[in-house]
Amino acid sequence: AITLNQTGIYYVTATDTNSCTYVDSINFTVFDSIPFILPFTDTLVCPNDTLPFDLSNPGYVEYYWFSTADSNPVNNLYVTEHPYVATDSNGCQVTGMVSVLDLNLPPLLSIFNEVCPNDSSTLTASPGYDTYTWSNGDTTNPAIVFGPGTYSVTATDTLGCIYEASTNAVSFAVTPVDLGGDDSLCLGQTKLLNAGAGYSVYDWDDTTTNPVRIVDSTGTYSVVVTDANGCRTADTVNILFSSGPEFSLGNDTALCPGDEILLEMPQGFEPYSWNTGDSTRGIFASDSTFWGEATDGLGCKARDTIVLTVRTPPTVDLGPDYHFCRFTTFSEILNPGPQYDAYQWHNGDTTQIINFTEADSTVWVRVFDVWGCEASDTIEVIQDPLPNVNLGGLDTICAGATRPLNAGTSGGTIVSYSWSTSATSQTVNITTSPTIEMPDVQNYTVTVTDMNGCERADTFTLVTMPLPSPHLGNDTAFCTGDAFSLVLDPGNFVSYNWNTGSTQPTITVGAVDSLYSVQVTDSIGCVSSADIVVTENPLPNPALPADTNICERNSFNIVLNPGGFTSYNWSTGSAAPALLVTTGGTYEVTVTDVNGCQNDTSTTINIEPTPEPDLGRNIVVCEDSIFNITLDGTPSTTGPNYAFSWSNGASTDSITVTTPGRYTVTVTNQGNGCRDSSSIRINSFERVIPNLGPGGVICDGEARLLDPMVSGTGYSFNWSTGESTRRILINQPGTYIVEMNAVNGTCRNNRDTIVFEQGTLPVIELGEDIRACEGQTVRLLDNHTPFPDAEYIWQDTITTPRLSVTRSGRYQVRVTNTCGTVTDEIQILFDDCFQLYIPNAFTPNGDGINDVFKPETDQPIVDYAMVIYNRWGNAVFKTNDINVGWDGTRNGGALPQDVYIYRITYVSGLDERRQRRIEKGQVTLIKGETIER
Repeated sequence: AITLNQTGIYYVTATDTNSCTYVDSINFTVFDSIPFILPFTDTLVCPNDTLPFDLSNPGYVEYYWFSTADSNPVNNLYVTEHPYVATDSNGCQVTGMVSVLDLNLPPLLSIFNEVCPNDSSTLTASPGYDTYTWSNGDTTNPAIVFGPGTYSVTATDTLGCIYEASTNAVSFAVTPVDLGGDDSLCLGQTKLLNAGAGYSVYDWDDTTTNPVRIVDSTGTYSVVVTDANGCRTADTVNILFSSGPEFSLGNDTALCPGDEILLEMPQGFEPYSWNTGDSTRGIFASDSTFWGEATDGLGCKARDTIVLTVRTPPTVDLGPDYHFCRFTTFSEILNPGPQYDAYQWHNGDTTQIINFTEADSTVWVRVFDVWGCEASDTIEVIQDPLPNVNLGGLDTICAGATRPLNAGTSGGTIVSYSWSTSATSQTVNITTSPTIEMPDVQNYTVTVTDMNGCERADTFTLVTMPLPSPHLGNDTAFCTGDAFSLVLDPGNFVSYNWNTGSTQPTITVGAVDSLYSVQVTDSIGCVSSADIVVTENPLPNPALPADTNICERNSFNIVLNPGGFTSYNWSTGSAAPALLVTTGGTYEVTVTDVNGCQNDTSTTINIEPTPEPDLGRNIVVCEDSIFNITLDGTPSTTGPNYAFSWSNGASTDSITVTTPGRYTVTVTNQGNGCRDSSSIRINSFERVIPNLGPGGVICDGEARLLDPMVSGTGYSFNWSTGESTRRILINQPGTYIVEMNAVNGTCRNNRDTIVFEQGTLPVIELGEDIRACEGQTVRLLDNHTPFPDAEYIWQDTITTPRLSVTRSGRYQVRVTNTCGTVTDEIQILFDDCFQLYIPNAFTPNGDGINDVFKPETDQPIVDYAMVIYNRWGNAVFKTNDINVGWDGTRNGGALPQDVYIYRITYVSGLDERRQRRIEKGQVTLIKGETIER
């Protein structure tokens, strides 16, 4: 036998036992396979749905579904595996499997825990679905609902398949606690508040935990009780403790000596009782301590005390007796001070301040303070005689003389002097002015004051005669070489005395440099003098510069200044103190000095020929270019012999330069020394390099201004976008190029490139609101990869990409990058998962109900300890196992019925911070009636 796998004719020869031979042949054809294409392979559908599926393929003529025993290629397939076979026109077959599956999610069940009234219920549906919608509108799982009722949930999976379920929410029945109505009692009594039996936990506002409570002060008292189901109810009562009738005997009071005051209690609060033994409603009292006691309608008594003291009376002082001088009148003020409440004066006035005069001889006042206590004082008004003074009348003196004045004494009783000249001494010297021109009459007055303060004045008249006034005229002068003669006449006087020795009324003087003076005496005997100076003045000496040579074409400004004189006369006709000269020639000047004396001088300015070099206009080159430029300093006009001096030190007629700068040649005519210069500047044009910056990202809708960051002008701008402005605005990522070329053609091809990538806005998601236990830490964005180049800011200014939360609240994160800011927020609620439920009583009677005292909790507990104490503080039970409770015995012996103290310490396994918690309170052991210690 052979296996055939190729198309062809195959022969076989067979020989039997008789050596007979047989030949046979077969024509074998291998058909080409026809591609079999499925519209799709395995797929997912919703439960109970079917999937239309078409096996039809070109070239195939028969189909068979094993799962449905159907030979139709088109079939609605339900959820399972569907084997198939397809046969083509050659009889060749292909087999396969189509799997129609659903997500195989668990049944949508809702679990409800029975809760207390008004508490929220947690409804939990099966996990794994894509969305949840509850009949109360909540879309979370678990969902929070309030109040009993039927709640349904509709869920969808990732395929959009819909599932439904419902459940009933019910609440426990709760018996309300009742503390009774509000009450009023007297202060000192007590009130028993009873919350009633049947509750497992009692929580009073003062943290006590007994069913009953005794109170003795006014206040609002409340209790919260918890029943066996953990449901809580509360009540509040107001208790008023009356302190008795409210009254006051008044504030403590001070009385004036001898005064009394009426103390009264209010009407309607009998009986009354005083510390004096009186039982009347009011008593009169003075300096002592008094109390009174009254009773209100409840029989509550109240007492008030007042202290009465005697005040210190006021004091007043008007000062010493008042003295006044004879023949004077006055009106003076008396002011005892503002510290009194009332005033009574000798003249009947009742004001604080009064005026008294010389007509009063005795002045007194009585003052009263604000409490009516009084005091008084008196002064006498006394007249004193005046002092004596005499200056002596009238006198005459010459101008410039001094006259003494003496106010004298008055038996040694004068204590001060006051002159009209402001002097304060007994004597003064009057000095007269020597320059008066007319007789001067002055009065001088002195006022003297004696030791009693009395004053008297006297006046002295002084006549001052002016001095004689000789006059020789003003000082005079003559110029050197002038003739001079002058007659000196001082005026008409009684006698003359010249410094030349003459006693004549006049003298004649000539051209002599000298001082002449005369002293004259008038008919009164007053003496005066005069003088005159005769001076010989030299001629002025003007000075001009020496003759000067000036090179032609050189502008010049020469100021000819002959010196300081009173007038000038130039050969140009000018009369100015100085002459500005800008052309050649001879210049003369005649000057006159302050004395009228004259003199002259002159100077000459000569013009010489000058060479004219010209280096041409300035040249501009790019700052980094290479060049060779020849500069020729030869003047345009030939001269006898020129010398060249360049600013770079060369002395040839031309130079070659290769660097920018200023070049100057100075050409000198060696015949006359005249020189001239020419300069040229080879300027370096600054090559500007554009700087577009570092690039970066560009966000959707964002525009960026591209600026080469260059200053100045002289360049063109060519952008890769085709724009030619200095700056362009772009809003797309990409590569941007700017080329700058100098307009003057020097510096070119200056480029810079900047690249912007596409930027995106940050994506942040804090998720759904979270509930956790106190002591745990919720880590927000713990698995979040921080967005690059972004700033994270939480609502409390924390800037880390992640946040650890340990307290309830709404938390918000703001993430900012160059493309903008996104925010998200989440509500985190930390529940007190650490409650221990501790009974306040137990009955260890062996009936299997409430036989053992121990706390109950759903939380894992570590490091647990419980100690039970009796009322005397002795420990009667200890354990470190929360599952071991107290059975009411001590060392195997039963303990009596009583209230015991428990102290429980523990660390919750839910608390990541491992904080130790302490619970203290009272538990009642209910048993027999015997109480032992």
